[in-house]
Amino acid sequence: MIDLWILAARDVHAAGGHPSLPPLAGGGTVDDMVFLRQFLDGVRARGQAGLLPGAWLPVHNYFLNHPLDYPTDPVNVHDVPLTEAEIAARKLTPEQVEAINHARRTAKLPRDQGGFWVGNTIDEDSNTFRKFEAYAHIFYDRFGTKCRC
Repeated sequence: MIDLWILAARDVHAAGGHPSLPPLAGGGTVDDMVFLRQFLDGVRARGQAGLLPGAWLPVHNYFLNHPLDYPTDPVNVHDVPLTEAEIAARKLTPEQVEAINHARRTAKLPRDQGGFWVGNTIDEDSNTFRKFEAYAHIFYDRFGTKCRC
């Protein structure tokens, strides 16, 4: 993939365009965060980081059933139970309320005890609309605030 991208990026630059990096989406069979790190490392290892300025990264930043401010929202960070207003607005049954509040109470337990929590930062859990921030952190980690190609 990296070698093919390098060839294509050269052609796009030569034609006056801006090459796209491979499009990424969370939730696939290959971890998008790992792929991006390895891809950028591979471009640099081949001595082709100079192709990155002007390149862009298409992002599939799905909500994945998370609020816009996830993973720093109060429910994820502080396990906040449903409020009476939320229960009324969503017309939740007592069984639904208990199931949701139970999930919120147990989220941070170890996985073998029913927990499913991943983290409170965008770098720990990027499966949210804000995924672009996690991708930017990966890029900046490798190249600084400006690409030093």
